[in-house]
Amino acid sequence: MDERVHLPTFGVQLLISSLDGRPGIDRLLTLRLSEGLERMRNRSNAPLPEQPIRDAALLQGTIDRFRTDWPAKLAPGTPYAAIDIMLRNIVNALKPGEAGFMVVVSDGEFGDQPDETALRRAYEAYKAQLDRKEASLQVEFLLIAFPDRLRLEQIVENQKVRKTLLDVFNGGVANAQGTAPKGQHDVGDINDLLKSLKRVIAAVSGTAENLAETYVQTAGVMRTIDTPLAISRIVTLATSSDKQKLPHLSATSFTGAERFVYASRMDRADVAAPNFKQFGETTQLVFAPRLLYAGKHILTFDRPIGDDVMMVFQTAAAATLDILTEAGAPVATDSQARRILARGARYRLAATLLDETPQGPRPISLGSLRGRTTFEAILDGSGGPRRLPMAVDPGTDRAVVDFTAGPPGEGTARGEVTLEGFITSPSQPMRLSIVDGVTKFETRLRGLESCPVCAPGAIGATFDSTGRQTDIAEGTITPHGALSGTTKLDRSGMPAWIEVVDDAGNILSDGAAIPITPKKEIRFKLRHTGTLPADLPNATAPFALVFKTEEPLSGEGLVEGAVQIGTAPATLQLREKHGPDDADGRLVATATALSDSSLDLVFALEGAITPSAPSQFSVTYDGQMFRVDVVESANGRVVLRPRAEWWCACFLWFDAGLHRISVAYRGPGGLQSAHAEAEIVVAPTHREILTGCALFLGLLLIAAWFIGVVVVTSKTARFPKGAVAEIQEGQQLPRHIDLRARNLTFLKALFWPVRRFWTRSVVPHECRLVEGLLVVARRGGYVLRLNKELSAEIRGHTIQEILSKNSDLFSIRMNWREEISMCGPPVVRIRILRSISDIAY
Repeated sequence: MDERVHLPTFGVQLLISSLDGRPGIDRLLTLRLSEGLERMRNRSNAPLPEQPIRDAALLQGTIDRFRTDWPAKLAPGTPYAAIDIMLRNIVNALKPGEAGFMVVVSDGEFGDQPDETALRRAYEAYKAQLDRKEASLQVEFLLIAFPDRLRLEQIVENQKVRKTLLDVFNGGVANAQGTAPKGQHDVGDINDLLKSLKRVIAAVSGTAENLAETYVQTAGVMRTIDTPLAISRIVTLATSSDKQKLPHLSATSFTGAERFVYASRMDRADVAAPNFKQFGETTQLVFAPRLLYAGKHILTFDRPIGDDVMMVFQTAAAATLDILTEAGAPVATDSQARRILARGARYRLAATLLDETPQGPRPISLGSLRGRTTFEAILDGSGGPRRLPMAVDPGTDRAVVDFTAGPPGEGTARGEVTLEGFITSPSQPMRLSIVDGVTKFETRLRGLESCPVCAPGAIGATFDSTGRQTDIAEGTITPHGALSGTTKLDRSGMPAWIEVVDDAGNILSDGAAIPITPKKEIRFKLRHTGTLPADLPNATAPFALVFKTEEPLSGEGLVEGAVQIGTAPATLQLREKHGPDDADGRLVATATALSDSSLDLVFALEGAITPSAPSQFSVTYDGQMFRVDVVESANGRVVLRPRAEWWCACFLWFDAGLHRISVAYRGPGGLQSAHAEAEIVVAPTHREILTGCALFLGLLLIAAWFIGVVVVTSKTARFPKGAVAEIQEGQQLPRHIDLRARNLTFLKALFWPVRRFWTRSVVPHECRLVEGLLVVARRGGYVLRLNKELSAEIRGHTIQEILSKNSDLFSIRMNWREEISMCGPPVVRIRILRSISDIAY
């Protein structure tokens, strides 16, 4: 470095003073870039010695050596080899699970660095070494860009050394401000230097540079800490250009802390013009074994303070990380403590923030924290590190993120929680092993019954009438793959009368979860329930049993075949007859018994393997006027009931005599059949026939009479309302008689059969007697009954003349307003008018 810009030496002193000097906590490796050149010349591969910081005196001595020994003039440019030497030593020095920081302070471009491809390959090799021991490394790169800042920044950017370092070890993410990659610091003056060093010290110390904005309040000489987390160490770093004005911590509101004070200052060439003179005092408050628990605490200084006093915190809070399947089940762990994941399967990372309390570790209620809280999951595998933002769920005090397992290989997962005001330590790395989740199954099935008639692949199953359950087959299924997991039973292709049982005899229902382990055989049996359904289509029943793997596994096993059903024969015999019988024992069916359904033929069905139903029986007989039904079929009892087909007993006369009734049984799938016969004598008595006929004829007569009433009523004609008969005697004025009167049409229609014999007309048309003439209403007019005793002239002819020509003529059709003359004296003229308004015509 140039002598004018030895400010980094002071900054490094401050950084070292913030380290924990207690044994076994922090370790420090240092390498001046000039020493890197010397090691290259001497071809030295000796490990870098650890700087002594294990107690307060040694830590102060190390700070003093940096002040006195590190200011020196270097050749222009920065040798790349020093970076590689330091990386190699840090990687070798880090212990399993340990987190390290590499701080690079450079004021120039690199020389002799390899090309970008070789550079990245070398850094990724170091990163792989860290992953194998589950360690981590964060890089902080301070570029002292002076005096030509823009030119130097562009050169370093083009060389890719800094960019590749930050990409590989920091994951290539942006810093908290989003202005540059995480770990990149460009320094141009003392203010930039102090700001950047504060960020570096905050990161190394496990806190945040903006802590004061959220959890720390300053008022004069007092600084109040309102911490939501337990604190194991507080570090105050005070700086000033005047040693007399340097703030000193004078008092605290708490006790039990062990205090260490370290001094930093510029010396020799660092204070030569034009450099700035700086002094620093670092006070460490260590809380061991008792922590400083969450709450408000006050620190008091000997003078008012502001930005000249920085505070960093080492918290006792830590993130924990767990990984679950998409269904929420824990992921299996192998003998090497690796979580085994299946390629392409979905998983969930769940992070929790644990803090120390007087009662022990407890999860932090994230909803109670002030400021912004973010969780990130860092997945590191063959594709390089990936940072996944996690969604915070205050209800469960966890943060989760779902991801898909990538290609097979090894990797790690870590959880990192960032609070506004704190940066907690990442969780311990979780080792991951991604494997192919495809599982193949080897299946076997063997029938347990001898079945010489079975087709290849079929198994036999014999049923009897006892309903006894029987094992019909035993099988095995063996998974082959890289992962253990769960398979679910899909028995949708199995008949309901076949059960699947495990090796212990437990019934495996549809959807039953079965744990599987690679190459571990699973035994099962098929058992029939002892009964068959009534709708069994045939004697061969196909089946398919599927074992479907659950995520993260994929694949399924299939056991399929057919069951050949065998049975003993069934018998059907006539056992009882309910009703009278003749001398030969045959059932006698009278018309009354058939009409009352009081006759039964009872058959016994024996040996049936399923409960019988009426639909399984067919009945045949040779009668036409009666029928036979199956009215009962239960518990081997089958009842046939003869019944009259027609309501009138007289019809049975056509079926009188002996009849044979046959009943046939066909079991499910045609597995069983049986046949039986019975005889019945149909013998209606004469009285039953006559009684039945009389009733039948009576009903016919009533129906005919009722139809006649309807027809007669509908055909009856009446005079229109207002119809009159006009009568004029000689020269007198005409007089009128109303023709419409009460006709009692319906009453007359009720007696239409009587009218048929007593009158020549069945239809009771309305009629009136006018001057001895009988006028009868007709539709559209009226008729005049011809009476030869009357002396009347119609249409120029007397009634006698009309009848002499046609003696069979009973009446004559007349028109409205047509005149009829009655011979006198005096002469009477009669007209039948449709209404009184027709008088003028």
